[in-house]
Amino acid sequence: MIHLTPMEVATFAATFVRTAAWIQTAPIVGDQTTPRRVRGGAAVLIAMALLPGRPPVSPETIWFVLPGELLIGICIGMVARILMAGIEAGGQIIGVEMGLNFGGQFDPVLRDEANPVHRIFHIVGSLVFLSAGGINSSVRALSAATVSGRTLRIAASGMVESSSQVLELALRASAPMLVAATITRLAAGMASRAAPAFNVFSVMLSMMAVLGGLVLLATGPAFFREVSLAVHRSMGAMTQMATP
Repeated sequence: MIHLTPMEVATFAATFVRTAAWIQTAPIVGDQTTPRRVRGGAAVLIAMALLPGRPPVSPETIWFVLPGELLIGICIGMVARILMAGIEAGGQIIGVEMGLNFGGQFDPVLRDEANPVHRIFHIVGSLVFLSAGGINSSVRALSAATVSGRTLRIAASGMVESSSQVLELALRASAPMLVAATITRLAAGMASRAAPAFNVFSVMLSMMAVLGGLVLLATGPAFFREVSLAVHRSMGAMTQMATP
C-alpha cells in the first residue's frame, strides 16, 4: 500500500496544475482534436515525471502556490500557441486569395470555419514545431521554471513578443501569394478590358488555384525557414523561463 505524506500530495498538486495548464494551452497536445482523457492522462504522467525534481510544497502554502503554477503553465503553452496563430493566419489569407473559401469547413481546433490552406499550414507548423524540439523545450521549462517575479516577468514578456510577431509572420508567409494574386487580377482586368467579349473572370478561380499551388511550391523552403526561425525564438523564450 502506498503511503503519501501531505507534503508529497501538495507538491504533486502544484506540479499537476502547472502541467495541466500547459496542456490546455499548448499547440498539438492541447488541440481540441485530442481527447480529454488523453490530455488528462498526459498531464498526470508528465507531472509524475517532473515530481522528483520539484522542490517540496508545504500543505499550508499550497493555495498561495497554485495561482503562480497556473500562470507559469499557461504562459509556457501560450508562447507556442501564439506562434501557431501567426502561421495559421498566413494560411487563411492565402486561402482567401486563392478563392478557396467555398471549401472551408469547421475547424474543431479554432471552433471556426477554416479553408484548406489554413489546415495545411496548421499541419506544417505543427510538424516544424515537433521537429524543432518544441515539446521538449516546453517540458524542460515546466520542470525548471520557478514561481517568482522574475519568471513571471520573463513569461509575460515572451507572450507579448510572440503576440507582436503574429501579424509579421502571417504577412511574411502570405506576401508572395498576395503579390502574385494582385498581378494576376490586374492582368485579368486588362485582358477583360482589351477583349470584352471574352469573359476572363469565368476562369479566374482555376487560374488562382493553379497559381497559388505554384507559389506555395516555389516559396515552400523559405516558408519552412521562417517557421523554424519563429519556433526557435519561442523556444528561446521558454529557455529563459527555465534559467535560474
